[in-house]
Amino acid sequence: MKKFLRICAIITAVTASCALEATQVPPSTLLKILNNNPPSIQGSGQVIIVTGTNSSSYGLLYAFEKVKDMWQTQFIPMWVVIGKNGIAGEGMKIEGDLSTPAGTFPIAKAAGTESIPETRLDYIHWKDGIPGLDVLFPPSRGHGGIDVDPSRAQRGLHSFRYCILLGRGGKEPSPGDSLMLHLWPGQKNYTAGTIGISEINMLKLLKWLDRDKNPVLVTGTAQSIQSLP
Repeated sequence: MKKFLRICAIITAVTASCALEATQVPPSTLLKILNNNPPSIQGSGQVIIVTGTNSSSYGLLYAFEKVKDMWQTQFIPMWVVIGKNGIAGEGMKIEGDLSTPAGTFPIAKAAGTESIPETRLDYIHWKDGIPGLDVLFPPSRGHGGIDVDPSRAQRGLHSFRYCILLGRGGKEPSPGDSLMLHLWPGQKNYTAGTIGISEINMLKLLKWLDRDKNPVLVTGTAQSIQSLP
């Protein structure tokens, strides 16, 4: 049994190492890209970049802020989980394909079932329930590939204690129609296409993000990020 557990630990370590190598981009490379002022982030003073592959549910999150017209790294890279099928190519996302869309998205608001955290984003307190949850987690396809009863999830799914909502099409963002960051149920659990992060790192991001700096989130493979438009 001990030998079996050691083998499992080795396999897990190798898998994580391969996932890290495939998803990471040196922060110095990202800083060079950002300081070339790509049009897709014009007007933004804070950028979150999530890199991944098209075959893994692991990703890395990087945070940058513009200070005196130069971009600076804010935190060490953070582990995230993404869709089961990784990141779809830009414009290739299909609803229900368990992949995370690639692109550049404005960070709209923060939200959650917990009372207002320390943040300079507008905050929606979901004290009466989580809107759109039945769309995000239909009975036949639950979080992490597990069947979830929406009414049970509505009563207090841990993942939605704190969230960062991304704007789409001018609509009021909600879990049912937006790509979003939320708390992960565990580093080994994939999502249906959203981005999951640990609670301690979520609170760091919420404290740092500032609506007046027009923050955006960029998702893509390590290769596509290096040719950010």
